[in-house]
Amino acid sequence: MRVCKFLRYFIYKTVASMMVQIWFSFYNGFSAQPLYEGWFLALFNLLYSALPVLYLGLFEQVSSAL
Repeated sequence: MRVCKFLRYFIYKTVASMMVQIWFSFYNGFSAQPLYEGWFLALFNLLYSALPVLYLGLFEQVSSAL
């Protein structure tokens, strides 16, 4: 279940960030001008991929079925 939650989050995060870049490409006429710097994309992926995993790993608890 944890892997499914992470994959769903990862797909939505990636789709949201790529749709912004596709829209920017249409706006600039596909001129190959980058919307974000390389370090920003790396930081974005690091934070939005690592933080949810850490959150789930640290704070999720196993509950007994009653």
